[in-house]
Amino acid sequence: MSYELQYNGMRLLGINTVQFEQSPRRDDSGTDQWFDDFTVGVSTVINTQVFAAANKIVGVIGNRVQGGSASEICRNLQARFEDRKPFALIQDGTIVLESDVSKDADNGPKIIRADFRPMGPNSAKVTIAIRVSRVSCTENPSAVIGNRWQVSDEVDDQWRTTRSWRGKLRVCNSVNNPQAFRHLVIPQLSDGFQRVRMHFTGELNALELSYEIVDRQLLGDAPPAPGLKMAGTHTETLNRNGMSSIGEVSVRLDGPPGTDKQVLIENCMRIINSRVQADRFARNSNKWLWLELLVVDYFGPDVCAVEARARVQRSVDVKAEGGESLRLGNMILETLGRPLDLGGNYVNYRMVPPEAYPCTTIGLFACHLQSPCVDDHAMPQAADRVDGGGNSPGTSGEEPEYHVTYDPTGEQLEIDSPGYDAGHTESMYTFANVEWVILIDEGYLQLPYSDQLPQSDATSAVVRLHAPTAKLRMKVSAERVGDWPRVPERKRFTDSAGIVYVPMTYYPNFRPPEYSGDGRKLHVIDLDAIFAMSRAPGVSEFIVPSLPWDDLPPGAVSSQTFGPPT
Repeated sequence: MSYELQYNGMRLLGINTVQFEQSPRRDDSGTDQWFDDFTVGVSTVINTQVFAAANKIVGVIGNRVQGGSASEICRNLQARFEDRKPFALIQDGTIVLESDVSKDADNGPKIIRADFRPMGPNSAKVTIAIRVSRVSCTENPSAVIGNRWQVSDEVDDQWRTTRSWRGKLRVCNSVNNPQAFRHLVIPQLSDGFQRVRMHFTGELNALELSYEIVDRQLLGDAPPAPGLKMAGTHTETLNRNGMSSIGEVSVRLDGPPGTDKQVLIENCMRIINSRVQADRFARNSNKWLWLELLVVDYFGPDVCAVEARARVQRSVDVKAEGGESLRLGNMILETLGRPLDLGGNYVNYRMVPPEAYPCTTIGLFACHLQSPCVDDHAMPQAADRVDGGGNSPGTSGEEPEYHVTYDPTGEQLEIDSPGYDAGHTESMYTFANVEWVILIDEGYLQLPYSDQLPQSDATSAVVRLHAPTAKLRMKVSAERVGDWPRVPERKRFTDSAGIVYVPMTYYPNFRPPEYSGDGRKLHVIDLDAIFAMSRAPGVSEFIVPSLPWDDLPPGAVSSQTFGPPT
């Protein structure tokens, strides 16, 4: 029975195997076996007289040639004892164990010990110990030999869960870059969660990839892709005069590096439209008007975000059965507080998962194997893109149980209202100011005395010349979308108390139509008119006018025909 050891071009014959140990290497938790460590120790005697015949394969080492003495031979052998060189242990022509840098699972083979003991001028005893690490299976089906992780959930005072995945992946040998297998360690993103952090560390041995991935539960709506962060507000205000409601929406979307901001802006517009209910009106409708639309592009090395703010004014709708009450739940609160509904493939509780490879320079992250015999110790300056195989993890096909947080069939808040003119809901008034001033002349004349009367401090006499007379001064300023505002016509009319009004002066000011930011035509008119009254009104006969969008009868003016003169 003959044994032979081959290593780095050396061929040692007639060896005595003094050590052959095999021990399993497991992961840090001691759960999974990665590979086996083999420690092989052999001893042999080298003689200069038989060196050339028996160990001729030793050959030339650098510029040093095998010598004729045992010391020279030992010196030549020492230069052969480098790590990560081809190794083979052979018995009777059969390979018992072999390895090289492409097969070894722990950056080996590695020299553990080398012992040279001269036995005379021509002989030396050599003892060598080498460690070899090999995967236990005959043919390893994968470059990865282990991946073990743990998951922890942390729940805060809002019942919000932060989920952390921590683990370590091990490849079978240094030929395989562990960074190329990130797709195997990125878990599936659960519905209702957002990926907030991924941390990858290539260990110094270039064989292990440590990782930590953190997911956080969503408290609200998920941002539409490709956005990763979303913040916004939606405010609804009922005007003090009750003739319109104002919807205000502000939204900001942050995206990953290199995001197309045009897509982010488009999604901001979708969110705004879904909230302010602009789509419920026809495009040519004058029931609503954009008051403001502001788009902000944030740019710089540390930001990839856009923001949009909008204000829209809408005429208040009335109930179909007559409009005797204003039901807030049917109008300005229609979308307030509800989950986002943007159509398409958007799901408000599902985040788009991140790419499996957040970088394309994977080869730069591996510390390459080095040898003292070479001067290649610098960090790599360039690397080809590494595919790594596999697909990015997708979202789960299971949809969680989903509940709305409001009851649309419940009792709604109602506000008493006189109702609104049908013309207002078709062509909305955006501004109106009405002044109705009654000028009463009591008919008195003040005559001064030339001298103060005896026994009196009066200096004038007040004489009544006629019965009281009255005039009505009307001042109207109004703005309306899509149509001219209503103003009283230049004609005689009689109020409910029987007082006759006759026009004396009539000064309408029709301004040129203006245009809003979204192309709506705004009609503006001012009127200053004086009407003579057939008699002065009594205390209980004063007429209170109404605003042009009310359907309350404004005294005698309620029967008038309104509009610009033809």
